Amino acid sequence: MKLGARAFAALIALACWPLSGGEPPPKKWGPVTNDARISLVLKGGGAGIKTNQAFLLSISVQNLSTNETLCVYSTWPPELDPRCSFRVLSPSGKDVSPAVPMVYGGSGTSSLIPRNETKEFDFDLTKLCKFTEIGTYGIVVNREIWRLSNRPPFIARSASLPLTVVPGLWEGHSRSNAPLHW
Repeated sequence: MKLGARAFAALIALACWPLSGGEPPPKKWGPVTNDARISLVLKGGGAGIKTNQAFLLSISVQNLSTNETLCVYSTWPPELDPRCSFRVLSPSGKDVSPAVPMVYGGSGTSSLIPRNETKEFDFDLTKLCKFTEIGTYGIVVNREIWRLSNRPPFIARSASLPLTVVPGLWEGHSRSNAPLHW
């Protein structure tokens, strides 16, 4: 049986596909709260980093409402936003969560999330929290969300994101992720 060059290349690609990491894992959403839910993922995919590697988290806010627009107010820099807090548990079970800023007097912007839409926001948690312990951390974000109506704001929570730290010092200079894939 003879295989053409294209058929052979397709066969090789299919055979190697699982080794390349394939599709990114589906988002794990937190509980639905007032027709909104939040997901937290490592930007760029992957499941792990090296000790003290800089990384970005991508926070997705999904509006499940059929008739109401949601609003997320974000400060600049985002690390100083008292409307966004993180719970971080180290591999040994110690709570290493960063302190929540109490007041912010700088600038910011409002992002509208129309009904049935999702918006993503990047967050550099390494500016607030060190990831030096080897093992798997658990990270949860709590985010204040407003409505355009006169109803009060509420807090939505993500599912826990497992983030594995492996031995080795990160020597990169970029804040963009180069996560480890396994």
